[in-house]
Amino acid sequence: MAYNFKNCDWDQLFLFPPDIRDWLPQDHLVWFITEIVSQLDLSLFYSRYNPEGDGRPAYHPAMMTALYFYSYCSGERSSRRIERLCMESVPYRVVSGGLQPDHTTISRFRKKFASELSALFLQIITLCRKAGLCTLTTVSLDGTKIGANASLSANRNEAGLRKEIRNYFREADDADAREDELYGPGRRGDELPPDLSTREGRLRKLREIQKSLREENEKKVREQEKKIEDRSAQEASTGKKKRGRKPKSVETVKEKASEMLKVNITDPESRIMKTAKGHLQGYNA
Repeated sequence: MAYNFKNCDWDQLFLFPPDIRDWLPQDHLVWFITEIVSQLDLSLFYSRYNPEGDGRPAYHPAMMTALYFYSYCSGERSSRRIERLCMESVPYRVVSGGLQPDHTTISRFRKKFASELSALFLQIITLCRKAGLCTLTTVSLDGTKIGANASLSANRNEAGLRKEIRNYFREADDADAREDELYGPGRRGDELPPDLSTREGRLRKLREIQKSLREENEKKVREQEKKIEDRSAQEASTGKKKRGRKPKSVETVKEKASEMLKVNITDPESRIMKTAKGHLQGYNA
């Protein structure tokens, strides 16, 4: 029988367009961010690096600055999430130039250049105004007042902008500190367990889980068979039918066991448990 399915091959290799400018539409925010950063004065950043070029190469401050501006515009504070997005998100891969700085590097850059980055935020606002993306004057003839898609509380003067920028850096530091305490400084927090990090490990784990489910299913069937045999033997020895509900058939037990038995692929020994606050994947201690 010939099914008409769309081809799906998980081992197929895909080739991205050779020009990174083909990855996103021309009016995407990423291009505006990168073009603005290319016009900024980053001399204060360069002065903090070794001009001799010794040691391991550093990430270019222009790329890291653009990455921070785009993250700010996207509402992203967590360095760990930014690290992951540099691997998974097309806009983040574009703004990072295909590089993948880890969350420690991202956090250190923000802390090392906090004052320089804060000053650049104001430069960007000035560039936006001069580029015609925002204006500080209004010219109208006999106009009518129309509500904008904005809130009165979103208005900022320069002092307000500086305060918001400080809040952004504080929120980013707080997010990194919480995640450092939760996951550990060297971990991103979403890594798979070591035995699930490779294809061979995942297949081996799934086979082990399938085997444990089969064994548990067979155990329930054997227990039910013994229960039926014990009842039959008792009835044969007494010559009377035993009172009470008859045991379920072996076929019914097999069918129900295959539906009800579940195993968690991360922690196979844990079980789904009902609590006062809902269901929990865990143990009964």
